[in-house]
Amino acid sequence: MAKINFDNKNNGVLEVNRPVDHWAKIDRRIADDQRLSLAARGVLAWIGSRPDGHRLFVGYLQDRCGISESKWQLISKELKKVGYYKSSRSHKEGRYIWSYKIDLVYIPDSD
Repeated sequence: MAKINFDNKNNGVLEVNRPVDHWAKIDRRIADDQRLSLAARGVLAWIGSRPDGHRLFVGYLQDRCGISESKWQLISKELKKVGYYKSSRSHKEGRYIWSYKIDLVYIPDSD
């Protein structure tokens, strides 16, 4: 577990010391992207901590992140608007099939 030292004497500076194992490297621009709410950045960071090519069910994501279906819909709209989240629909055997993708290799440009 990370050790967090809080020093009130130095204007409330947080110092985080973390062990080498069990940490994911996430592009800092995700956490700093002001176009997204803190909730959207948190979910995106959690998704980014999954291994490359990892596939997950939205229900599992909602459970792990503690968000409702309606909250996920709001977050996914934010991610889509900025360019992190893409969806497409194809027609196969008389049915429409939705496909969703979060691409963290591409970091959308800031306005």
